[in-house]
Parts: sequence; structure tokens; C-alpha cells
Amino acid sequence: MGLVGVFILIILFPMVLSSTHTLQVDERTDADLTRSGSNVTLTHNLWQADPDSVITATDNVGNGLTATTYVEATKVLTLSGWNAGATTATIVYEVDALTAYTGFGALVGMTPLLLWLILLGSAGFSIFSGIKSRS
Repeated sequence: MGLVGVFILIILFPMVLSSTHTLQVDERTDADLTRSGSNVTLTHNLWQADPDSVITATDNVGNGLTATTYVEATKVLTLSGWNAGATTATIVYEVDALTAYTGFGALVGMTPLLLWLILLGSAGFSIFSGIKSRS
């Protein structure tokens, strides 16, 4: 019976990982950001200063842009794929949702590891109990 519970936890583990990320971030939208070369300055810092935290970026002509680099100190995001006539951009990006809760972001980030250790411990205990009950 314990192994069935472990298998159910293994199946549910990807959903736990996804919900952990959702808890860690909030979405922000900055519209009409003025272009300076190929750069724009964001209102908030990107989550973990990672350009991959940009969900969508489009210029005022409608072209999709790609985030290439980000400088956390100045909040400057470099975008590629600008149309020649584009002057502004709209960026949807992820920001840290747990800044106000000191240490909570680290705890939430460790949750998948803790759950995995509990999962392995439960599997080991189930196997041990099954072997012990047969002898």
C-alpha cells in the first residue's frame, strides 16, 4: 500500500514543481517603454536577473522581440529583433513575488528538494516494512 502512495507522489511531483515556481513569481507588464538603441529600462527587476524571465516582448510595430541580456543594477534589458521604425516596446515579465518575506523565497525554492527526500524516504520505508513483515 505504501508503494502505491509513493507512485502517486511521483506522478504529482511535476505539478508541485510548477506550483512552486508560480508561488515564487508575479507577472508584470511594462507598456510603452522607450527604446534606447536596442535597450529598454524596466520598472522592476527580472526574476533572478534572468532574461528568460521575459514572457513576451513586442515593439509598437507588432514584431516579437527576444530578450538577450539584462543588467540588474540599472534594470536595462537588451532586446533583439527590433523593427527599424519601432520606438517603444511592451514587455511582460516575471518578478520576485517573495521579496517582502525574508528567507521565504529560499524555503520555497528548497521545497522540491525536501519533497524529493521525503519521497525517497517513504519509498525506502515502504520497502523495508514490506520485507520486514514477510519475515
